[in-house]
Amino acid sequence: EANHRKVEGKKAKDNHEAVAYFGKNAKLAEIVTRIKTLTNDKKGPCKGGLKLPLLDTTANKLRRAVAHLVAKAEELETQQQFLARELQDMRKEARYHAFKALCGTTGLGKQTEQQMKPDETIPLPGEASKFPWDNSKTQTRTCGAGSRTTNIKWEVLATDMVCICVADGAALTEACPTTAAPSIEQFTGGSYQAKALAAYRALIAACPTTVSSDEIDKGPASISAAIANLFSSAGRNALYKSGAPTHAGLVDKRRHYLGAYVIDTGNAATCDSNNASPFTTASKGVCIDYGDMLYKKDGIPWVVEAKKEEAAAQGIPALFRTVEQIVSEVSAIESKLENLLLIGDLSNLAIATGDTKQGRKQPAAGDQHKCKTAKNKTAEGCASVGCDNDDSTSECKPKAGTANTAAGNTAATRVNCSDFKDQTSRDAAVGPVPAEKAKFCG
Repeated sequence: EANHRKVEGKKAKDNHEAVAYFGKNAKLAEIVTRIKTLTNDKKGPCKGGLKLPLLDTTANKLRRAVAHLVAKAEELETQQQFLARELQDMRKEARYHAFKALCGTTGLGKQTEQQMKPDETIPLPGEASKFPWDNSKTQTRTCGAGSRTTNIKWEVLATDMVCICVADGAALTEACPTTAAPSIEQFTGGSYQAKALAAYRALIAACPTTVSSDEIDKGPASISAAIANLFSSAGRNALYKSGAPTHAGLVDKRRHYLGAYVIDTGNAATCDSNNASPFTTASKGVCIDYGDMLYKKDGIPWVVEAKKEEAAAQGIPALFRTVEQIVSEVSAIESKLENLLLIGDLSNLAIATGDTKQGRKQPAAGDQHKCKTAKNKTAEGCASVGCDNDDSTSECKPKAGTANTAAGNTAATRVNCSDFKDQTSRDAAVGPVPAEKAKFCG
């Protein structure tokens, strides 16, 4: 096993033919895997149709076009990586503000924005000390009238959810979903933080059966819509005991209440749940008294955080569409590269069959490959595999062919001077210069 890992991590030798295709830093295991993908008929997207590697002559002709496409692909990859990081940062920022709106600094603890995990559900507090509720305060003291302090109404959404479902004078069964009721305790006798956490967990568990996911509007803009819908209900859950209030003060005050409260003709409404029947007793109620927080410049803290979440999430859809566009462009480049390699394969076939523009037989792909990969590069070693030895490079090369002319064409084969180094090499390849023709390059 250890030796296998060592082999996988080794780099290919610089003179290995695969280095020309996969780069000097490629690992042997990676090269083997990618070669199998490109050449195996049963594996990989290419299905063996590209018949790699190409001949050197063909590869040289395609190199510039391939290099251009690869450079473009690398540029797009850089853009995509940058946008992916930006997208992840946006998601972390949105997640951070959502977490803070729901659980506050008590739930967050020391977690920073960069430590957020956007792909995971915001976890329920694992212990009572992590839940945003003052362990010394009842429902009335936490949710009723009073000045702003830590871990009370309006600071955190989780706290406000519990506020409208528990009471000091009774273990409520009618204010919350029936499936959550067994976990709702009377808020008396202490341990209020643990009781609040138990109620919150029960409420979260009851959500899927209470509200269908199809009824929830999803997306960044839905946050503002949900907040507006929530506070449009403020003051509407009045329970009249014996008639409408007799003075305007009662009407004005109830606009600050979120939840159920009792109005009596001569008694002002309050968010006070310290009664065995808070829904039928005058001046009692299971509600949140937002007081003048609804009108303060700073706003309700958890609402402020929720809107920051919304702002952070606004740019995510547009950025994601940009990333999708880049992926589409890369896919198009992949198709172009495959087309180039398919063209190269046709060129290989033409050379192997002698059907070339010059009309002369070129070494077949198999000949070029066996000569290039010969282990013994001496004259004897090259000859043993049917190749010639190139003294100038100490490499094996395919044996020189003879000139062919196209059918019906009696003219001598056209020769490009750049194909040969001197007159001798030219004559060796295509024969002596005809009398009516000029010598090699002049």
